[in-house]
Amino acid sequence: MVMSVDVLSRLFTDCEVSHYSWRTYEEGKRMSEAGDSPKDAKARAKAEKAFQKASRPWFKKKRFWALGVIAIAAVASTMGGGSGSSDTSSNQSNTQNETEVAPVAVTAEQLLSELEANALAAKNAWNDKRVTITGTLDNIDASGDYFTLRGNEEFSLINVQVFIDDSFIDEVSAFNKGQTVKVTGVISDVGEILGYSVEAESIP
Repeated sequence: MVMSVDVLSRLFTDCEVSHYSWRTYEEGKRMSEAGDSPKDAKARAKAEKAFQKASRPWFKKKRFWALGVIAIAAVASTMGGGSGSSDTSSNQSNTQNETEVAPVAVTAEQLLSELEANALAAKNAWNDKRVTITGTLDNIDASGDYFTLRGNEEFSLINVQVFIDDSFIDEVSAFNKGQTVKVTGVISDVGEILGYSVEAESIP
C-alpha cells in the first residue's frame, strides 16, 4: 500500500510537469509568432524539448521502471530476511536441546567391568556419551593434563582417564589419592588397553 501511494504521487508530479511544459511551450509559440529574438528562439526550443519529454507515456519513463525495481527488491529482501530468521531460530533451538541433554550417571567400576567383559560392546555403548562418573582417585598427572579414576580394584591395568583444562587445576590440586571423585564430561575414546578417555566439563 505504501508503494502504491508513492507511485501515484510520482504520477501526479509528472502531470504537473507536463502542464508546466505545455504552458511554456504555448508561450514560446506565441513569442515566435510575434517575432522573437535568437535568445527567445533558444528558450522556445528548450521548452519544446521539455514538453516532448514530459508528454511521453508513463510506461516509457525511467522513473516508473526505477520505482518498480525498488518495489521488487524490497519484497525479495523481506522474504529472504524472514527465511534467514527462521533458520537461525531453528539452529539455536537445536543447539539448546543438545546442551540440555542430561548426563548419564555411572560409576567407574561399572564402566571398567563392561570394558573387561566386551571392549567392543562397551565402546558402542559409551563412546561420545555425556556422563557423570563417580570413582576412586587413582593418579594425578604432574603436568596437570589429566587424572585417573579406578573401580574397586586397587591395582588395575585399565582406568578412566579424565582430561582437564586450566580451569580445573586449582580444584584438582587439592585432591588426594584414594578419595571419591565425581566428574561430568563426554567420553571421547574407549579402548581395551587404556580404558576410557573423558573430556571434563565440570567437577561437582
